[in-house]
Amino acid sequence: MNLAVEWGMLEKNPAAGFKLFNEDNKVWERIRAEAGLPHVRIHDLRHSYASFLVNSGRTLFEVQQILGHSQPQITQPYSHLSTKTLQDAANTASVIIDSASRREP
Repeated sequence: MNLAVEWGMLEKNPAAGFKLFNEDNKVWERIRAEAGLPHVRIHDLRHSYASFLVNSGRTLFEVQQILGHSQPQITQPYSHLSTKTLQDAANTASVIIDSASRREP
């Protein structure tokens, strides 16, 4: 959070704590330009953040709480599963079936 404050992306709001500046903010434009990412929106970062959480094994409920969503349906579109995560999930069933078939009766 300190970097966001230093860069001017957060402002202290006595009523609400910290408030994120919107994308019209000059600081955000400068950060995007310096990073060579002129078309990235703050909302894009939010989606990526949620996807990283889900792909690292966090539950949708946890991501929902972190993002402050009131309903799981709001969180669902934010969580894009990687192909590897989906393959690992599917492989779980294979491992269980293979293990069960190797047991002695």
